[in-house]
Amino acid sequence: MANYMNVFVRAEVPLDEFVRQLENLLGLQFERFDTESGVIYEARTPEGFYQVYDDHWLDNDPDLGLNFEDYNYEISFLVSSKFEPEEGDRVREDVGRRIFERLKVTGKYPLMYTYDVCRKLDEYTPPIAKG
Repeated sequence: MANYMNVFVRAEVPLDEFVRQLENLLGLQFERFDTESGVIYEARTPEGFYQVYDDHWLDNDPDLGLNFEDYNYEISFLVSSKFEPEEGDRVREDVGRRIFERLKVTGKYPLMYTYDVCRKLDEYTPPIAKG
């Protein structure tokens, strides 16, 4: 059972500013960690564990249509191990979709939603501003 749902985001704002926006959209409080490989923000809820990365280190996979290099931030969600497999699948899918949809409605960010970084579930490109 794969446990991760991932939303990849192209944001033109610094990571800390993006995370503040994400906190407001999701009603979460993230904690910042500086690591050797970069900055990671983490939040825990009864549903599971959220992480936001400033660099996901993933290369494009044209065979699967996954263009990771188009996105500078990754939000991952790992479902809590307290759930039975079927319930965990539902929670994981619900949380992944909620993250994607809440970012999508802002109309600010190109997004790619994946299942365990190996299957694209959805994608969004904001409309081009007229003016």
